Amino acid sequence: EPDPTAALLHSNIAKLSSANTYTVSTGQQLHLFAGPAFVLYKALATIRLAEDYKKKFPGNEFIPVYWLASEDHDIDEIRDNVIFNKNFRWNTLQTGPCGRFSVGEVPALLDEMLSTLTLSVSGETLLKQFREIYSSSSSLSEATIRCMHMLFGTYGLICIDADRPAFKALFRDVMRKDILERACLPVFEDFSARLESAGFSRQ
Repeated sequence: EPDPTAALLHSNIAKLSSANTYTVSTGQQLHLFAGPAFVLYKALATIRLAEDYKKKFPGNEFIPVYWLASEDHDIDEIRDNVIFNKNFRWNTLQTGPCGRFSVGEVPALLDEMLSTLTLSVSGETLLKQFREIYSSSSSLSEATIRCMHMLFGTYGLICIDADRPAFKALFRDVMRKDILERACLPVFEDFSARLESAGFSRQ
């Protein structure tokens, strides 16, 4: 039986090559189990904004994109998982880009959660779904993509793991121009000025 979520994701990916397709993007450092609530809000806001743009400009396509900051090295920012005031710590000794980390230790952490926490039926089901994902994923990046697709795939959210040499090679000229000519700075300054004129601080 065809998977409608997979079909939607493949359709959205195919649309990216069209001139009338735009992306609405967000991104985040990788966390276990899709991360704290603000990560979910960022994904939902991106999906909603893409839907709003589609209504406003029906002749165009707007695809929600979630960019994995998979090369972030700061494991200390993501090892603690506080649920109902109880901390479940991922005591991994791995170093380097977190997206490349093996997640072989994570199912045991989920087993601890399942045996310790008092959960609703839906909460227990969700943790069991996470356990299946982490038990069958080779890296934190893969597990994160699968978690995000489980939660948001029906809305067409595309996940990008940029930790791929071939992928980076596609936009090396853009990176070179930005580094050597600071090409993005005028855009940043203009947008910052517009934010400040609307009453917001740059922060």
